[in-house]
Amino acid sequence: MKVGAIAYQSVADSIELCFVSSRRHRDTLTLPKGIVKYNEKLTKAAARELFEEAGVFGKVKRKAYPLLFVSKKPEIDDVLYFFVKIQNVSQNWPEAGLRRRVFLTLNEVQYRTTSQSTQKIISLLMNDQKPKGQPKQYNIDFKIMPQCYNLHQLERKNVWTS
Repeated sequence: MKVGAIAYQSVADSIELCFVSSRRHRDTLTLPKGIVKYNEKLTKAAARELFEEAGVFGKVKRKAYPLLFVSKKPEIDDVLYFFVKIQNVSQNWPEAGLRRRVFLTLNEVQYRTTSQSTQKIISLLMNDQKPKGQPKQYNIDFKIMPQCYNLHQLERKNVWTS
């Protein structure tokens, strides 16, 4: 299993998310994500991947409520995404020569080419933005982790390193 970061910042009257270019498909945007190292906490791994791929530092929020992307294709890894509030943006970072970093609102990113998992995250977040009283359409491959789900058990078992 991989972990990822949905890094966000407030700008004027909207919220921007941090995206990076894919290493395989340079014109495709994706959310920062990667493999958890042995004995690394899931939230620390998400923050590390965010810095390595985008040069962004932040504080993980909603630790008990990450989003789990599950692909229908066995060759695509599941990704556990954590929300990260951006605190600082570095001009230099480990993968600066390999990736572009861009900050976009949900409305702006709709018109860009994004990875499959990023498309589904965006769809879920946009559905959450609908005015109250309108039905939400959750016909996508996401599961919102219940509050009682124990991430510490996952970390102890190292199930993501298989």
